[in-house]
Amino acid sequence: MQGTYPECLRPAGDEERRTGDDRRSMRGAFRLAASARLLRRREGRRCADFEQGYYTDHHDAPLLLMAMGIFLLSVLDSIFTLQLIARGAEELNPLLAMLMEIDVSVFAWSKTAITAGVLVLLVSHANHKVFGFLRIRKVLLVGLVGYLCLVAYQATLLLMFPPIPELVLNG
Repeated sequence: MQGTYPECLRPAGDEERRTGDDRRSMRGAFRLAASARLLRRREGRRCADFEQGYYTDHHDAPLLLMAMGIFLLSVLDSIFTLQLIARGAEELNPLLAMLMEIDVSVFAWSKTAITAGVLVLLVSHANHKVFGFLRIRKVLLVGLVGYLCLVAYQATLLLMFPPIPELVLNG
């Protein structure tokens, strides 16, 4: 490979032929200091990898930012959900409603753990396709936009409905 393009995607006429003398030695690949930097997979190695999907050891910054954004918006969604429930709303997700009945901290930790687990799974498969045509990377982008819309909707609801004053018991 030359640059960031696989052999099949390289422009015509850009051939690279190596002889036995030109090939690099593999001795450096087995050194401890070199292995961490040289053996990371950043892209697919074959043309079929780009069609079928491939795993990498090193992910790019936009993917990291999307995953972090989704995670932070999920935490904000939990906070806004608890605020809305305190103002009279109810949780529509039956699993999260059941967890909320157990304890609010169980709800918050479970929602955070589920989101983190799904994000790890999706980021590790970011270069694979779902339904044969849609890369998981695009699914993450749709998830980020969806969470942005949800949090904006919840913020609007929080501004529209003031907090319910707590009842003071005289006794």
